Amino acid sequence: MIRGIERVVLTVSNRAQALDFYQRVLQMSRLQQTQDCVVAGTQIIQFQLLGEEMRHHALEGAAHLCLSTDWGMDDLLQHLDKHAVMVLEGPIKQSTAQGQCQAVFFNDLDNNLIEVRSYSV
Repeated sequence: MIRGIERVVLTVSNRAQALDFYQRVLQMSRLQQTQDCVVAGTQIIQFQLLGEEMRHHALEGAAHLCLSTDWGMDDLLQHLDKHAVMVLEGPIKQSTAQGQCQAVFFNDLDNNLIEVRSYSV
């Protein structure tokens, strides 16, 4: 029945800062047709401002977003360090439906938990 995820909506305090963080740190491109989305593979991440949750029938709360990368863990860690992103945990080894990987965890500017998995083990 479910084929995949179309989009994820994150609640943020400042849309411009969130867009900058996801473009600069996670190197996602902005979806040109909108002012509030970035592209994550074949899916999008949309940013709604704090206070807009009820418009979208959502409740307040922090998200845990898991992303995958083609980068090796050393390159990923160097990139995060370059952008002064504090790694909360990792790299840790994980077994997933796609196989073995390593993951690191950090927060975005609104304290959403971001997990990035590298299958280049």
